[in-house]
Amino acid sequence: MRIIDALASVAGRISTGSAMGVAIAVGLWNGHEGDIDPVRLGAVVSTTLAWLAAEVASGRKPRDHDIDLFKRIVELTLTSAECLKADGHESPKCGLSRLA
Repeated sequence: MRIIDALASVAGRISTGSAMGVAIAVGLWNGHEGDIDPVRLGAVVSTTLAWLAAEVASGRKPRDHDIDLFKRIVELTLTSAECLKADGHESPKCGLSRLA
């Protein structure tokens, strides 16, 4: 079995995603603000690339619900960015009503 085929399997995607989560938890939350350990950063980057390769290799098409959810998140993010005033406070016209 080729490596890319193993990554494309469900177990491969779960394993690489879990490894990425652990690398982020251990590598980036080290308690030393400002200090970035190159080895830990390399672990985060390499596991992220492995997870992305596994997801791309699987060739799965996202479900329509996932695509709609992504569009909604992007829309809310752009709306939130537009609602912020220059001083960093939110405009009164942009309250929680935009989430409905």
